[in-house]
Amino acid sequence: MSQHAPQPPPPPPSAPAFLKNIPGQAWARTLLIPLAFFGGAFLMAGLTAALGLSGMSVAASFGSDMPQLMDGGPSWIVMTIQLLGMGFLSPLSLGFDIADFGMFSGGGSAFFVPWLVPAGGIAAVAVTQRFLGGNIRAQQAGIRFMLAGIAGLLFATVVTVLAATVRFRYDGGNEMIDGRFWAHSASLPGFLVAAMLVGFSTYLLLLPRRGLLLQRILTAIAAVFEHVLILAGASALALVIAAFIQGETEVGQFVLAGFLTVGFFAFSMLHFVPTVMSGSEEIVDSAESLTIFTLPTAAWIIGLIVMVAVLFVTAFRWSLRTQFYAPAPWAWIALPVTYLVVGILLTSANGLHFSMYMAGEAMQMSISSAAWGFLVWLAISGIVQVLAIYLMPGLWRRMPAGLVRALGVGLAPHTAPTAHTTPVDQTTVMPAATIAEPTLNEPFHAPQPRAVTRKSKALLWTGAGVIVLMVAGWITHSVLSRTVFGPEDTAEAYLQAVVDGRAEDALEIMGPNLTDDLRALATDEVYQGAADRPDRFELGDVNFDGSAASDVSVDATIYQSGKAYPLELGLSESGTQAMVFNDWDLRSGMVSGRALYATGPTQLTVNDVEVDVEPSGLGATGATADSSSEMHDGQDISNWIEQYGLVLLPGTYTFTAPEGSEYLSHGDDLELTITPGEHSQTPIEFNQSYTEAFETDAVAQIAQRVESCLADATIRVDDCEAASWEDTGWNAMTDMQRTWEQPPEIELVPADPETEGETDLTQYSGPVTARVVDGSINVSYQVRDDEDDDWMDRDRIYSPFQGSGFEPMEFPITLDGDEIQVDYSALDQYNPSWLSQEFRD
Repeated sequence: MSQHAPQPPPPPPSAPAFLKNIPGQAWARTLLIPLAFFGGAFLMAGLTAALGLSGMSVAASFGSDMPQLMDGGPSWIVMTIQLLGMGFLSPLSLGFDIADFGMFSGGGSAFFVPWLVPAGGIAAVAVTQRFLGGNIRAQQAGIRFMLAGIAGLLFATVVTVLAATVRFRYDGGNEMIDGRFWAHSASLPGFLVAAMLVGFSTYLLLLPRRGLLLQRILTAIAAVFEHVLILAGASALALVIAAFIQGETEVGQFVLAGFLTVGFFAFSMLHFVPTVMSGSEEIVDSAESLTIFTLPTAAWIIGLIVMVAVLFVTAFRWSLRTQFYAPAPWAWIALPVTYLVVGILLTSANGLHFSMYMAGEAMQMSISSAAWGFLVWLAISGIVQVLAIYLMPGLWRRMPAGLVRALGVGLAPHTAPTAHTTPVDQTTVMPAATIAEPTLNEPFHAPQPRAVTRKSKALLWTGAGVIVLMVAGWITHSVLSRTVFGPEDTAEAYLQAVVDGRAEDALEIMGPNLTDDLRALATDEVYQGAADRPDRFELGDVNFDGSAASDVSVDATIYQSGKAYPLELGLSESGTQAMVFNDWDLRSGMVSGRALYATGPTQLTVNDVEVDVEPSGLGATGATADSSSEMHDGQDISNWIEQYGLVLLPGTYTFTAPEGSEYLSHGDDLELTITPGEHSQTPIEFNQSYTEAFETDAVAQIAQRVESCLADATIRVDDCEAASWEDTGWNAMTDMQRTWEQPPEIELVPADPETEGETDLTQYSGPVTARVVDGSINVSYQVRDDEDDDWMDRDRIYSPFQGSGFEPMEFPITLDGDEIQVDYSALDQYNPSWLSQEFRD
């Protein structure tokens, strides 16, 4: 039996030829670039998370140890990973399932870009690339695309997986709620942005040489980002310093956490693009905007000066970057396009966008620059171009060399000893330039200012004049809007109207937040008749920070009866005045108070002035609109005052009690003093009530009628059938005599059983009933059965004013003018059990 040696395994397939041509150092650099990018981005995400958590700790007074956020791990780690994902335009997805109330789910998203994250990655690659094989390039475009794609996909995969796994989450239940919550920033848009950003950076670093087009694009990008980052960083840093100086540590830490976000907002506001907050009514009452002129005057003036200075420096450096060939067509294209793209990116992505939905309801909120702001970025590019073309060459020739070097720091030298010097670094080798338009890397020669034709000069000066007029008009408008037509002027007009007794003018400034019914007592005639009105006022600082209720607040002090009352008047924009200036309505801090007109007639006399006014009717217990009992002493009526209280400016008011009658009264006159901003807890009540004469006369009238029940010598009593009685045990009766065994007592009580008890009729005017209490009759008589029998004396006691259930007899009473009318129908009913058939009807 023969034995055969085992066959060796076939060799592995050889790698494609193009892969063999890629040196190991190139593969290493392809992996090191995303690693460096990840390290820088992670570092900035961690710093942002630390600052954010620290700010929350200070704001919430949690102390130095911040607890874990849900169950996703230590708070800093979770937030760092999620911020890392959000740094590449990935929204934070939110979701929850609530087991209570029949199980329901909800979700939402929060979009916020921590710009420091991608900035940290780019900076890390830029700083370390010379140490990471900076001289290694890929000659073939296909290889560069492959390596860049590998780097981008590797980086994006790592970031997305981390964001999806190390997430905020909570699973479980407690006494308050039982459910599951989660949040993460893993998304397809974030994956694509991360891959493209790192892939582009890798491709750029692997290029053997940068072509003219790419270098021009990078030049424009460098100019725009330099302009934006310098001004945005300086603005954000100023806010941080101001916050720490004022002791608002948590604010400073939050600004540091969102450093570039705040800076980009400041950049837009310095170029007159407002920051807008809008959303659903559940979160934001109405859209609110914050402009540069909302800041204190000194702040926005300094800000505008710095903005103009940076604009001029940017134009000067752009002129140097293009070697004073800014008029070239490529410059007119590259710079505006770059500004426009960056403007669109920051207008749409910078800020906070939040949305949530659950149980069929949805709500949202956003804080961002105005949607039209990207057009301003385009205008900025035009200004930079015009300055670089027509102004900067002449300035360069007249500026000291030291200043030129300072303004051109970091750029190529402005002079060169020889022409057509061959660059050493291969990345800077550029194609030969045309005579009409030198390349960016050719040696620089002293420029000559571009000749301007007479027509161009006329257009230039006309355009400059229009711009100057627009700026002057804007500044004039801003100054007048804050002085002559500003909120302070409105506040002064309001307080002056109060001091002068012009109540109607004062209420007109208070805006449409008061109905005519609530203004009924705030007339000039009534207010000028009030005593102890304020006699002077003083205005203080104007605060343009705004609040949820108003856009501007004005500090003031008003004096009443020698006492000072500090005020903070909140005003909001409402329409226009003088066609181009904002008008202002007073929304909070009014000196007026409120008083509740609870009950009374529809016409009052206030300070000797007759006023038509409807009572609120709150607290009324009577049957008619103007009849009631007094409101419960000590009852909190604040909510009623806010809704139904009549507006009263500070002063002392005299309310004359309405005229009554013999049996009805509205009480005594009322004097009420209102101090600035006070809501009177004493309601205005003119309760219609009965007089003592009503009770006396009603009792006397009823007592007179009840006396008819003592009729003698008759079984049936015509005027008091209830007292009809016979001794049915005998066949004949005679000589009947009735006397009071116990005289009846008559009392007047409210007809409504719920108001019985200790009710005083002098505090009541509703339906009244007269009640006969006790009252029994002793009847003496003689009886016999046959004519032959002798008469025998008898006597009996009975109670005609009690029902079968021993309830007292009642007589309803009404008033007809000054006439008391009593319903005696109860006396007209006899008791059948007391009479024989002979004497019944």
